Amino acid sequence: MTKNFFRLLIILMLCFNYSLSKSNINVPGAKNIDWEVVKFENGMIKATTHGCGLWAHEFAVAKKKENCSQTLHAVIFYTDKKVDQSIINKYMNFQITIDNKTFFRKIQIRIIEPVSLLRTQVIFLNEQIDDWLFEALKNGKNVKVEMIGPQEYLKFFVLQEEKFSLAGFNDSVIKANKICREN
Repeated sequence: MTKNFFRLLIILMLCFNYSLSKSNINVPGAKNIDWEVVKFENGMIKATTHGCGLWAHEFAVAKKKENCSQTLHAVIFYTDKKVDQSIINKYMNFQITIDNKTFFRKIQIRIIEPVSLLRTQVIFLNEQIDDWLFEALKNGKNVKVEMIGPQEYLKFFVLQEEKFSLAGFNDSVIKANKICREN
């Protein structure tokens, strides 16, 4: 009994430590607590954050090396359901809430990619982020993204909403712009 208790205690301590490392702790002087910038071999630069509910979900803005003035907007969701490939290039309607401001946005379904036997990645991407959305993100603290239709697409997703922190968004966008210009 004592041996099992200590095993459980160690597991709980490890989980607690992991959850603290992924949480929104305000560390003095720290930047980009929740956001990271990734440069791909094809020259794409992505500033991204992970979901608060499911870490694999992402909310991102990206730059192409050919046109640094263009800012793409991406939302990445995972599902354990088989997603019909015929919905590629169709649009999902999203309700996007930044702090207390709600916006509605259509985002194109661009990539449906099985990543394992049980998981499929769906990438929603618009070639240009709207100025009003970009400004709201720069001034916000949190963003909630919710799929609201069409109904025949919603059936592919168990999780249809996600929350993301915007802590570090501005610094990450500045870094992505700098990397893009230096290429």
